Amino acid sequence: MAKQKSAAPGQTPISGWLQYVAGYLDGEGSFLYGSSPEVAVTNCFPYTLYKLQESFGGTVLKREPHPVSNRTIYQWRVYGDHAVDLIKQVRPYLWEKLPQADLVLRIRGLKPGPQRAGLVAQLKKLKKLDYGGMT
Repeated sequence: MAKQKSAAPGQTPISGWLQYVAGYLDGEGSFLYGSSPEVAVTNCFPYTLYKLQESFGGTVLKREPHPVSNRTIYQWRVYGDHAVDLIKQVRPYLWEKLPQADLVLRIRGLKPGPQRAGLVAQLKKLKKLDYGGMT
């Protein structure tokens, strides 16, 4: 776990960092399940991605510049047990991506088969929700 210099009143440094990570993942993260659980973030600002790597493992990769903005893109990914550990730590603080995180944990507990395949399909559908009609 990354050490913090200070915390908000009433928060330990660890819980403050986990709350920040949860908010960051709610906005920028992806919860995926291919051959294993995965959490990923793609962004043009690498600082937080390297802090995530330091705290939770995984890898930060530099990608080709975005075709429209011409900005360099960075991607952090963590897989398997490290992804599960991350999800369990930030789960109490997730809002938007909580259903996706919960599905990843449920899928992880199932053997390959129709039930697992159905949950993977649900996870993919959650990633394509359109909130355009909400006010």
